[in-house]
Amino acid sequence: MNLHILAIGKKKTTYDTMINEYTKRIGKPWAISFEILEPLGLDHPEQSRIKETEKLISKIKPDDRVIVLDEHGKDMTTRAFADQLDHWMNQGIKRVVLVIGGSYGMDMALWNSVPHTTLRLGAMTLPHEMVRLIITEQCYRATNLLQGGKYHHE
Repeated sequence: MNLHILAIGKKKTTYDTMINEYTKRIGKPWAISFEILEPLGLDHPEQSRIKETEKLISKIKPDDRVIVLDEHGKDMTTRAFADQLDHWMNQGIKRVVLVIGGSYGMDMALWNSVPHTTLRLGAMTLPHEMVRLIITEQCYRATNLLQGGKYHHE
């Protein structure tokens, strides 16, 4: 199964070395990929939110399972995240898309047009580039847990 991180943001970040390390550690049958879309940088938050959301929606395929990372999402333990990924893999799902919106958030068009699970990484607001690192680490942790690895201790 491919874990595809789809984000609005800077293509290069100070977290890239750590992101690359976790990416290398994810083993078969899992894979992780990234698609980073440039922010529009418009002066109008509403226009940016709408246009960036349209770009995100255009990258989601009909058979994808979508997890939107949002501060208003539900809390999930690493075990629950791993179990959800395992469930989807057992259903034959080929790609899970983890969506990180731009600095102005995401437009309601995403919420209304794409079936999704909404997940939050915590109650605090985090830099989007840091969210990429955290969700990459959690993908590694979850897949390692499912494969009986020793990275995650319960």
